[in-house]
Amino acid sequence: MVQNLTPALKTPSDVRATWRVLRVLGAELGLPDFAFNDYAALKAQVDGALLVNQAEPMAVKLAVTPRPIDRGLVLNALGSIYTMDAVVRRAAALQGTPIAATNSVKLHPDDAFGIGVSHGATVILGSAALAVDVDKSVPKGGFIVSLGLDSTLDLPPTGSIVNILKR
Repeated sequence: MVQNLTPALKTPSDVRATWRVLRVLGAELGLPDFAFNDYAALKAQVDGALLVNQAEPMAVKLAVTPRPIDRGLVLNALGSIYTMDAVVRRAAALQGTPIAATNSVKLHPDDAFGIGVSHGATVILGSAALAVDVDKSVPKGGFIVSLGLDSTLDLPPTGSIVNILKR
C-alpha cells in the first residue's frame, strides 16, 4: 500500500523534501537506485519494487539466541506519566488505572520459570523486594520495571544486564 501526500502549505525556501535530501545523500555515497530526479521517477521506482515483491510474502527471520538467565536479564524501565508528574501522582483515581506504575517486575513466563518464581512471588532487584507479574508481552530475556518509584531509583540505565534473585 502506497500513500500519496500533497503539501497543505508552501514550505520555506530553504526546506527540501525528504526524498530530495536522501537522493543527494545516496548519490554522494555512490549507492544504487538513487538516480531519480523528480518525485514521479522515485514513485515509479518504488511502485516497480513493490510489484516485483508482491508475489513473495514478506518474512523477517531473526536469529536470536536466548541468553542464559543466570547471566542476567535486560532491564527495560518504563516511566508512567502518573508517576513522573508531581500533581497527578497523588490522585488516587489516576493511580488505579492500568497505565499507572506498579511496584513490580514484569517477566516473560519462560524467564520467570527459569528463575523459579511464579506470578505474585517476590524477587530481589537491586536493593528492593518487588512482586513478580508474569506477562507474555514482555520480551524473552528481559524484564520491565516502572521508573520513578523509590524501589527502582538505584537501578542501572535501561538496557543494562541485571540479575534478579529469588527471595
